Amino acid sequence: MVIGATQSNGMDASLSRNEARSALSRQKLLEATIHIIRTEGVAHLNVRAICKQAGLTTGAFYHLFNSKEDVINYYLSYVFDRYKQEANTNIAGLSATEKIRNLYQYFVKSCEETGYEFMSVYYTPNNAMLNFRERPNHERVVLEECVDYLLEGQKEGTIRLDIDLDEVRLQIAAIATGIMFYWCVFEGNLDAAGLLDRNLASYLCTLETKPEE
Repeated sequence: MVIGATQSNGMDASLSRNEARSALSRQKLLEATIHIIRTEGVAHLNVRAICKQAGLTTGAFYHLFNSKEDVINYYLSYVFDRYKQEANTNIAGLSATEKIRNLYQYFVKSCEETGYEFMSVYYTPNNAMLNFRERPNHERVVLEECVDYLLEGQKEGTIRLDIDLDEVRLQIAAIATGIMFYWCVFEGNLDAAGLLDRNLASYLCTLETKPEE
């Protein structure tokens, strides 16, 4: 029994060391990505350049990430998770559509924190994270939270039961992606928060039940 316990402890220690090394490598690659984008520009961002800046091999990179877009997704998810927690503290008494609008305001804040240079790499057709119908690793980003709010609204009777959730996701994604894309095009010189909220409000009101319903 003692031997077994010792082996188990050894495996746990080894696993912890591996996890620590992976976390350190992931951080180096992330910092390298940010450095390249901010000093050389998006055009110079590729896996080889990231690895050279981080002092790691491409093998180490592909052990942790699938592509340069994957690094972008990792960082954006990390930043947005903090804002999402804050957003969820301010939803008491809000309707389903108001919760969605509130959440996207915090999403814009997370984009502003990362910067338009960083986000311009995110908003590309090659980024699998933008395909909400086949999201890799079942990632939960903004749209998944929106669907939860809409389902809650249907139970409460404030959201129509006849809506097509897939169509709704497409409409919301098109609005948000289009506005944030142009925010990147205009190098951050766009009131993305205001423009996004106005367009979402205009669309989301069509999903609500009418008083007589």
